[in-house]
Amino acid sequence: MGPVQETPRPPRRIGRAVLLALFGLSVYLAAESFQPPRRQPSARLCLAALDGYRATLSAPLHSAGFRCRYEPSCSRYASDAVALHGTAGGLALALGRLWRCSPWGGSGTDPVAQSD
Repeated sequence: MGPVQETPRPPRRIGRAVLLALFGLSVYLAAESFQPPRRQPSARLCLAALDGYRATLSAPLHSAGFRCRYEPSCSRYASDAVALHGTAGGLALALGRLWRCSPWGGSGTDPVAQSD
């Protein structure tokens, strides 16, 4: 019998890099949350992305029959939440709104909660 050759394992560097990037992003957003929302670069980036979505994809989806069950729409709610609460808080509120917009959720008027 000859020597047994082991099959090489793929490196785990990609998984570590992703975890490190997510950790760095969470630290950055936590540090940035101490600034007012209008001074947060990530909040401005989120607002620009939401405006781009409303300008390009929202109208075709609406005409295809996909309508928000709440007023204001989910994208407007997300914009208002990011503008009022910053990136981390606004995205958390927007994800909660998307969860409530499921088929088992409610409908009607649902404005963004004001910060205290």
